[in-house]
Amino acid sequence: MPSSAYLAQPIIQRLPSLLREIREGEIRIPRFQRPFVWTTEQRLDLFRSIYEGIPIGSILIWRTKDHALRCYDHLGRLPLAWCGEKEEEEKRVRQYVLDGHQRLTTLFDALGAGLITADQATKAVAANQDEELLDGIPPVYFDLEERTFRIHRRPGKLPDQWLPLSDLLDPYKLFEFQKRHLEAGADRTLVNRAESLASTFKDYTIPVVPIVTEDLELATQSFQRVNSDGTPMNEVHMVSALTWSPDFDLNELIREVQTELGEVGWQDLEDKMILNTCKAALDLDIYYADTEEIRKAIKERPQVLEEASKSLKAAARFLRAECKIYGPAILPYSFQIVLLADAIWRATDCLQRELSQETAALIRKWFWLTTYTEHFAGISAVRLARTLDHLRKLTAEGGVPEPPGASFRVAPIPRRFDFRSARSRAIALRMADLQAYGRKLAGQDPYELLSVYGRHAITKIFPYSGNYFEGPENRVLDHPQAFGLREELRILGLGLMVKMEEDAKFLALHAVSEAAAEALSMEDLEAFLVHRRKTLIDLEEQFVMDLDLQYDRG
Repeated sequence: MPSSAYLAQPIIQRLPSLLREIREGEIRIPRFQRPFVWTTEQRLDLFRSIYEGIPIGSILIWRTKDHALRCYDHLGRLPLAWCGEKEEEEKRVRQYVLDGHQRLTTLFDALGAGLITADQATKAVAANQDEELLDGIPPVYFDLEERTFRIHRRPGKLPDQWLPLSDLLDPYKLFEFQKRHLEAGADRTLVNRAESLASTFKDYTIPVVPIVTEDLELATQSFQRVNSDGTPMNEVHMVSALTWSPDFDLNELIREVQTELGEVGWQDLEDKMILNTCKAALDLDIYYADTEEIRKAIKERPQVLEEASKSLKAAARFLRAECKIYGPAILPYSFQIVLLADAIWRATDCLQRELSQETAALIRKWFWLTTYTEHFAGISAVRLARTLDHLRKLTAEGGVPEPPGASFRVAPIPRRFDFRSARSRAIALRMADLQAYGRKLAGQDPYELLSVYGRHAITKIFPYSGNYFEGPENRVLDHPQAFGLREELRILGLGLMVKMEEDAKFLALHAVSEAAAEALSMEDLEAFLVHRRKTLIDLEEQFVMDLDLQYDRG
């Protein structure tokens, strides 16, 4: 029978005292909490509330003697003083934050430097000055003239009237700031405002509400309920919190899966797609399974993470070998690898045998059918489940590769190139096909370029705006850091003609026909793009016809 829980008497703490307890480890942030996700505006709103005396809500903590959790060793840009200390062996009361992580990180990052001793402060500030803008949490200042909070986004000289919030809890730094401004002849009103702001933050109080229990499941359920409002948690973070135990950390296991996937170039696969692969393996609804359902299933079968790692690696190897998809940056739809991983795992008896050539051909056709018909765009839960069932049967028994409800019509090539769309990624892959035929001439693997650099490998030929310059016909596949085709065009203007005279094959590698090259030689950029668009349409149509689809040339 689970132990009982009760809410202890709320403690009203002054802000500096609360932050000091955070720094010294009296209160800790468990790693099942999601990372810091607040926006700049949310951070500034928090400081405005304190400045105006508006309550910012209570902090809910969990008190326990039996559970020692892994915790964050930094909050924002600042390290916590307790990190590295040896954990006491005897049982002692530990306090973990269940609700308030985003607020506490915001406050500690901005104000925490004022709690550090002089020597430590010098080292911490020196270390952070070079990195503070790289860590994603820019420092906050108070504009004493405008009486508003500001963000410092770029290196450079700050306005004299901007007071760093990191000075507010450090009497020495605050005194130096005030002294410096008085000696420079600043208005005494501004100096008084600095003193008043410091007093406001030092005297601000926050209720801390402890929940006391040794029941880990009850504590995580409490965490789920109190985190149902505010900035929404993604599914992975919530499930991680609900399944956490000293022996099972979903976030850590997903990071291990991503490391494993790095062996095949897929280390950047989104964590939610790894969780979706687990849901498919557990026969849960990928869309609608709730966090409690997922929690129970994963607790009953924790090895599903290891199975997901193996099945995703198998799917990644298939995509590389059969479809020239080398990584998630060029994958048309994320659901494709989730469904492929599940189907391949089942069809091969947990990878105990190889796919037959016939099955591989069917899966390859299924992949391109779902890409060109945009099958996964806005897909519903019912349709996704049917597509998964169909793919499972296809890999196990054969059949027609078209999923239920699939269209046989391919929409015209888009007028605007957007690398986020499946069709634009497919066009990029067809451009890569052209270059692959002349790889020795190009000197680089075009599919690897797309995998590594994603949208940055597909750059505008002519850096202009307007209808004629936004489509795929004004895009070229090239190394983003190389002195390649796009740079030559920009610098030489008509430099493409030089390449045509040197080697006509070079133009073919970039889908430039003789008619397009002639238009460019006459400085007719519009005609050049019209001709190049026709070449790309011909290229796509030829590929799509082999899929038995109807291609709309537009």
